Amino acid sequence: MRMEDLKYFVHVADSHSIHKTADEFYRSPQSLSKILKGIEKELGVRLLIRSHEGVSLSADGEKFLEAARLITEEYDRVTRDFGGGASKPRVLRGSVKVLAQPRMLDVFVYDAVNAFHKENPHSTLTVKTFRPLEIIEHISRREAHIGVITISETYNNESFQVFLSQKRLRYTLLSSEPVFVCLHKKSKWALLQAFTREDFNGIPQIYFNNDLLLPGEASHGSDARNFEINSIATMKNMVADMKGVATITQREYRRFFSRNKNLILRSTPYPYTFQYGYVSPADSTPMPESDSFTSILKRTLGKPSWNMDSGTSPE
Repeated sequence: MRMEDLKYFVHVADSHSIHKTADEFYRSPQSLSKILKGIEKELGVRLLIRSHEGVSLSADGEKFLEAARLITEEYDRVTRDFGGGASKPRVLRGSVKVLAQPRMLDVFVYDAVNAFHKENPHSTLTVKTFRPLEIIEHISRREAHIGVITISETYNNESFQVFLSQKRLRYTLLSSEPVFVCLHKKSKWALLQAFTREDFNGIPQIYFNNDLLLPGEASHGSDARNFEINSIATMKNMVADMKGVATITQREYRRFFSRNKNLILRSTPYPYTFQYGYVSPADSTPMPESDSFTSILKRTLGKPSWNMDSGTSPE
């Protein structure tokens, strides 16, 4: 058995719950139960008594708990005492499940994933894509560790925070960036000296669905002229073909649009920002692997994006 297995057993014994331990260590109750049964099979004794009220210890379980607690506490003491100074950094070997919006994969999540693999070659990280509300639901059910989302600042309000709190989640803001309009410089919309709200509302919009409609909220609806897409490449091609205009950040323009010299940025008549961040469980301690990935996310977003007012080329 592994040291991690002993820690699982100690936590189950203290909490009297396989489900609480599964939440704490980001495992499914089924996989944790299998590990515990494996310990019992290896020792040849029954350690846990399972019932509808929870989990209790058998007589052998009480004896094993004393030994397991001593072993895990001594292991933690040794790694703490010899974990600093000139010693080698801790090698992470766990797995992390990340959910993200398709837009976020292109903008910075792929970069963070690649950096994570380089820095933690013995760990496993998987990424799946969903819409924001779907991501929140999956994280609330502890089906993943981190959910990377972008929302407009108007959605990050008290209702949103209460909604997350009810699901035992927290939202960590990584970066907040203003939104601009990207359009083809030879399009008829580029002839406008400045976008008024009336002008802007009459132009076909090419957009990602970032709406985070909470239960009981009404949809803003959609205009038949607009295009909802799910990839940056599609958005760029449609703007280049003068199908409409796109609302994007400077970071997105610099990375995906600026090489086409026909695509330019203009201020939007609806000044607002996109907030890049992630949701995670609020009632349990993150794994070291999760901490490593979120630190890399922060570092990735910390790289400066091109400033429109700098007078420099976005190349």
